[in-house]
Amino acid sequence: LPKGLADFLMEYIHNAINNKKTVTTEYSLPIQGKNIWFESRCIPILETNKMQPTKVVSIIRDITEWRKQ
Repeated sequence: LPKGLADFLMEYIHNAINNKKTVTTEYSLPIQGKNIWFESRCIPILETNKMQPTKVVSIIRDITEWRKQ
């Protein structure tokens, strides 16, 4: 990942952990000469006996076709 995007996604992950809420974002990456769009949902995981999440699950999907509509 480009550094700017990696920094953005790390901030987004920390946002999900700190706010204990699922967060959603969209971003694009140039892949094989095309701009491919992704949606990422970051879900904090609250472990047993811990008050603050320390892990996340991220679901990422290609939304390029959807954005063309």
